[in-house]
Amino acid sequence: MVKKHGALEDQRKKALAQQKANDLRRPWSPNELYEYAKGRATQIVRLETGNPSAVFEPVEYQKPVITALSLYFSNHPEFEKLDASEYNQTGFPFSLNKGIWLWGNPGVGKTLMMQMFSRNKRICFQVVQCPKIVFGYVKHGDEHIQPYGKLISETEDALSFYQRNKGICYNDLGVEPVPAKHYGTPINVLETIFLDTYENKVPFWHRHVTTNLTAIQLKETYGVRFVDRVKQSFNIIEVNGNSLRK
Repeated sequence: MVKKHGALEDQRKKALAQQKANDLRRPWSPNELYEYAKGRATQIVRLETGNPSAVFEPVEYQKPVITALSLYFSNHPEFEKLDASEYNQTGFPFSLNKGIWLWGNPGVGKTLMMQMFSRNKRICFQVVQCPKIVFGYVKHGDEHIQPYGKLISETEDALSFYQRNKGICYNDLGVEPVPAKHYGTPINVLETIFLDTYENKVPFWHRHVTTNLTAIQLKETYGVRFVDRVKQSFNIIEVNGNSLRK
């Protein structure tokens, strides 16, 4: 009787574990993702402010951006039906097969908005500071930046929703030193990484960017070829508002 009860208990636990795993793999609706992301944003705000009762509430100009990101990171077809001209001046149609390029003045919440969506059931991604990447190159050379230009494997567990790969968000593009040198010839590190990513055929939706740079500044810093890749590889979303920093 004891053995039978133990076997039944083991079966019950396995069934519950399988049910939990299936739920983690189940795609979210845009609303489900938004509520989850909003909770993550609240945790980030509390950590940064030291206020345990702080709650994230988007300001008016952030709301359409968060709506678009909720559709995008839930892989919802309605994302491609959004009027891109309401989000940027280029008017290029949005695509679920491109990455996210958040552009706007400093202090409008670009980093926070990407952090709050960094764990999602489409593909989780790591938010990485561009200056940190460059400083790593200066210290360690090519071996430090080579992985950024390739498809990145993920540990298949509950924390990553059992995904096989992970993405990257290059945060504050344009703040890093340009060019940078590790013994030999100085190079433009982020330009090199982006072109390597393109040549290695890493899916565009595995890569995202936040930046304060305008199109003209991008061309001056990274060159015409880089700007052409941006148009081809990213959904450009402008965060149009005043700084929230005090």
